[in-house]
Amino acid sequence: MAVGAHGVTRNADRDIEAGRIVALSKETMEQLEKHKPAYAESGQMLGLVRGDKGRIRHVMRLDRHGAKAVVASNAATLAMSAAVGEQLDRIEEQLTEIKDTVNQLLDDADRKRLAETVGANQNLLRIANRIRDRGEMTAADRGDLSALKLPVSTGSIETEFKFRELLDALPEGMHRRERQDQLERLLGKERLEYWLALRIETELAHNRLDLLDLYWEQSQHPETAGRLAAQTGESIAARQERLAEIGQLLKTLADPEARTRLDPLRQISKRRLGKHQKVVTQLLERHGGAFSGPCADPGAVIEGGTQEVFLITGGGPGL
Repeated sequence: MAVGAHGVTRNADRDIEAGRIVALSKETMEQLEKHKPAYAESGQMLGLVRGDKGRIRHVMRLDRHGAKAVVASNAATLAMSAAVGEQLDRIEEQLTEIKDTVNQLLDDADRKRLAETVGANQNLLRIANRIRDRGEMTAADRGDLSALKLPVSTGSIETEFKFRELLDALPEGMHRRERQDQLERLLGKERLEYWLALRIETELAHNRLDLLDLYWEQSQHPETAGRLAAQTGESIAARQERLAEIGQLLKTLADPEARTRLDPLRQISKRRLGKHQKVVTQLLERHGGAFSGPCADPGAVIEGGTQEVFLITGGGPGL
């Protein structure tokens, strides 16, 4: 910064010595605070200050030393501005790097969260397949199942909280434009597609865990298995109902039909909502009947990747 200021000052000194850069004296500046400068008919300013009734009051005086001080001050200011601008550019670059790092961390967190849930599902499926092959559930199977309870429960609760947060943020009585804006936020910033996929994975893991738990209880404590089967069925149905509420709310949000008195005037929003409606429909249909609710098939639980379905029947769980 100092080098830049010295360079500007050195170049300006030559112009000052040649008389091309001057400063008004202190006395002249005081006169100009009280009166106005005189101008020629061409609009150029004269070296005079006019007083009352247009009379000449003062002849402007020039000060080379003052010019040097002004130039030095201005040069320092320019150099400071340049340095600050350079620092701001560096800060902007750093912020961009930080943003990229944060986005990468979010991507990594998303992958980790999804990988943990998919991994838990695969482990649960392996346990179920072992039970099918042997026809019984061993203590080792039970131990493996217990180790998966915390990550499965944590993932399920996290997605429940996330969707509660997303849905609670939606205002009531929205018109077309507001619904369009909310859908764009959900599909973009809030990454609805990712959270729907994760919600289904966690739901599948939760259902498998509940049913394998029920299978163990039936084999070890058949006298209480009936009551536990009813509780498990109610728990799964309640979660299915919450999924159905999510699906219905998204469908309602994307519905382009008019809701308010002025909605018929919002034709652009109607067309955009029509496009969003197709996207939402495809997202929900991608997960089969998961968002249809327990009334669609009261006995069925969400299908897994291998198309196996767990059923709760009156005689206990089937695998």
